[in-house]
Amino acid sequence: LLLATTSVAEAAALAARLGTDLLGGDGSGVLLADEPGSTVFRGVAGVGAGGNLREVEIDIAKETTAIGRAVATAQPLYVEDTSTNPLVSQRFVGQLGAGTVLYLPVPGEGGVLGVLALWWSEPGHALDHDHDSALTLLSVQLGQVLERHQRLDRLDSDAHSDSLTGLGNRRRFDLALGGMPVGGGVLLLDLDRFKTVNDTLGHTVGDEVLTAFADALRSCVRAGEACRIGGDEFAVVFPDNAATAATAAVERLAGAWVSP
Repeated sequence: LLLATTSVAEAAALAARLGTDLLGGDGSGVLLADEPGSTVFRGVAGVGAGGNLREVEIDIAKETTAIGRAVATAQPLYVEDTSTNPLVSQRFVGQLGAGTVLYLPVPGEGGVLGVLALWWSEPGHALDHDHDSALTLLSVQLGQVLERHQRLDRLDSDAHSDSLTGLGNRRRFDLALGGMPVGGGVLLLDLDRFKTVNDTLGHTVGDEVLTAFADALRSCVRAGEACRIGGDEFAVVFPDNAATAATAAVERLAGAWVSP
């Protein structure tokens, strides 16, 4: 089933449901690292009250948590009574109604990718070890599937991103144009006298100017997709309410890009 999923979120949601069904739990959630080696973990899927975990962000380098312990040891962590365990945040206990929690690390080639947390509402729930091998298989398969989806996501992102600025590239711009609904629009921008910068100060400085402008543009666009479509040419595609959104973006940009 996991192999048939098409995204990280779909795989995580299926794993949460399978784990809950297997153990007869009252809820579950999956938290994943932002990227390989990151200490920041975010909720991406959940079952029952675990749906609230999608709003959770935990930096295991800044706070001592059960999730951090499971990641550090790469071993399952069973908390029999959350009310007396200092590793478990009581705000999450109340929010999730979790009395007993099993933290199951999700392994990847470069380390732990995340944690599948499964819980029961009552404290002291006895763990049925008959399911240990099935849980191990679930976590291993989830890790393999997540890495595959993440690789595909990175390839897709690279194919549609400008390598210098990180904005969308011309291909991404064309795709956004093709899907533009009625009411959408495009804001086109270019940098005056950019060629002079390259000719007099060199391409390294020119690249710094382009990167700085892209950062300014990105910070000023809230409702559209910014792309670099040429050497010093940029565009923002607004899917709707284009006139108002473009005007607001230009006004913000005029304040952010005063003296490059």
